[in-house]
Amino acid sequence: MPKDTASIFYNGPIITLEDAPVPEALLAENRKIKTLGSLSQLQAAAPYARLIDLKGRALLPAFIDTHSHFFQVAMSLLQI
Repeated sequence: MPKDTASIFYNGPIITLEDAPVPEALLAENRKIKTLGSLSQLQAAAPYARLIDLKGRALLPAFIDTHSHFFQVAMSLLQI
């Protein structure tokens, strides 16, 4: 697997909105979440992965605006 297709995000809260404990790291491959867990577990599973230090910033995996609210607000600004 080429290096540029996998990334491990760590060193910040990974907010999943699940009742499970907050994971230490997240592994994404080919722009999809593969797994969550400890940094050492994910590094062992994907030693080729690029490490991305969140530097304390929060990560909300797969957080998207499915209702296009931003687009709707922008379009409303074009109306009288």
